[in-house]
Amino acid sequence: MTDTSDSTESDELGTSILDLDVFDQLISMDDEEDEFSKQIVYNYFEQAETTFSNMEKAIKARDLARLSELGHFLKGSSASIGIKC
Repeated sequence: MTDTSDSTESDELGTSILDLDVFDQLISMDDEEDEFSKQIVYNYFEQAETTFSNMEKAIKARDLARLSELGHFLKGSSASIGIKC
């Protein structure tokens, strides 16, 4: 008997984090080489890295207004590729 608990747990985690309908829409815009969706996802992670860095700076500066702006921006960016917040 094969233990599928890891696979099931991974699938549940994936669907709880990712809105597959939104992500499928993104993928549907691809050409044959998936370049469009790859570039969108890569750009998201680059942008998220910068945003997290700026959030750290806002925390250190105790700039709650800026932190809120950045959080809102990150939430919107995340939603655009199907990441649930």
